[in-house]
Amino acid sequence: MFRDVSRGVSRARLQRGFTLIELMIILAVIAILAALVLPSYQSVVMKARRTDAKTALTTASQSLERYSTENPLTGYANATVSDTAGTTVIARATTDDGHYRLTLSDKTATAYVLSATPQGAQANDGCKTFTLNQRGERGVSADATKPARDCWQ
Repeated sequence: MFRDVSRGVSRARLQRGFTLIELMIILAVIAILAALVLPSYQSVVMKARRTDAKTALTTASQSLERYSTENPLTGYANATVSDTAGTTVIARATTDDGHYRLTLSDKTATAYVLSATPQGAQANDGCKTFTLNQRGERGVSADATKPARDCWQ
């Protein structure tokens, strides 16, 4: 009543799927590719996050210049950075994406230094802390492993 339909059909044609060895080779290739690509990806992500610091420092510098113009007697001396509401010049001590914390130091009537210190995973970036002063001079902290010109690009 039932016929054997497999009669005459080669065994290779009936075999479907992959062998365990083939799957292991594919997984090994994927692992090798991931090991090669992941460090490059992380480097690109850190470089992209540096834009957060550079933008925040430039915006804060503009706010300080405006403050100094409006307060010619005290200049930058009374300027502050804070997350709390009040008479602060720069209303946020962290950058928009939260990868850097802003600080204002070395304040006098005619000078200041703004710093953006990396937070979280960004702390592993070779640029470390970005700095910007009243003259527009850009720099990085002494413990940075990359030169300032590369970091500020």
